[in-house]
Amino acid sequence: MTSRSSAKRSTRAKSQKKFKTNHHEIKLTPSDFLEALPDALNAIDHPSGDGPNSWVVSRETKRQGITMALSGLGGDELFAGYEVFRQIPMIAEKGWILSFPKALRKVGGKLLELKSPGMHSMKQAELLLADYFDLENLYPVFRKVLMNGQIDALVASRPNEKHQTRVKRQLQRAGPI
Repeated sequence: MTSRSSAKRSTRAKSQKKFKTNHHEIKLTPSDFLEALPDALNAIDHPSGDGPNSWVVSRETKRQGITMALSGLGGDELFAGYEVFRQIPMIAEKGWILSFPKALRKVGGKLLELKSPGMHSMKQAELLLADYFDLENLYPVFRKVLMNGQIDALVASRPNEKHQTRVKRQLQRAGPI
């Protein structure tokens, strides 16, 4: 048992006592998830990072005979639990960067990408092109799994050798996800 899981158990026990609720612990292993993944993917109607997780947990919850369950899905967004919510105010303090012409910021972003290839620098380059350093403009960039150039490369209308080379280059620049 990790200290993180024991801390969650402690919090759950306190909540259960305070609110007089009945909690159930259902343990799922990575192999449980992988075994259920094909069914989960067949059941969802659009790509989603959380969709398969929620589907597997919901199925297992139902199998245990539980008819009502609450999840934490959306809690990080609602209660500003992601690190990005602490980073955005720090970025906003650097609003003076926006006084530089967008073309110059674009060059700066390209230099960042060349200096340190990967998803982090690709996101920094896109952040430099924002019109405002606020939640509305910055949060979507932080949550991206693929950047616009990578998406363009993946959905090009006529895949050919040049296209495949571009896709490989884009994915290599991104590094591990």
